[in-house]
Amino acid sequence: MELTPEERQRIYEEEKVRIEAQDRVRAGKRWKAFGWTLIGCVLILVVLGRIAVVGVPSETGVKSTPSMRPNAVKYYVSSNGPVEVSYTNETDGMNHERAAIGYWDKTLTLPFGATAYVTAQSQSDTGGRVFVRIDCNGQEAKRSESNGAYAIAVAAARCN
Repeated sequence: MELTPEERQRIYEEEKVRIEAQDRVRAGKRWKAFGWTLIGCVLILVVLGRIAVVGVPSETGVKSTPSMRPNAVKYYVSSNGPVEVSYTNETDGMNHERAAIGYWDKTLTLPFGATAYVTAQSQSDTGGRVFVRIDCNGQEAKRSESNGAYAIAVAAARCN
């Protein structure tokens, strides 16, 4: 039995539509699988994040949790010339002060979750040394040093 050109064309178009429909179904299944994989990854990250926040059970069965108390922070700045100092204050804002030659420090309490930040810039165009340090709850957390004209030293630390 011989097919007419019109019948061949009709069969070709039907087969083309069928193949395109199968391709769309396969693509949909791939996207669906990708979506489930993505949801699984997000759930794993949420669980890991929750474990990091709450803590893992210790050998005694008691959970260790991070302290939600405020943090005692002490900023130190030393230089061989006058400096401009900026630092995170008690309200999680920024304070700016001018310090004379030598040594400057500030002790304060930051709210839980705040980042302690201090920067000092030399006000000398002839060079000099600037040193900054942050102590959190009595422990050194970060330090930085810079040398040169208008040198800037910066330190930042999470104290939790």
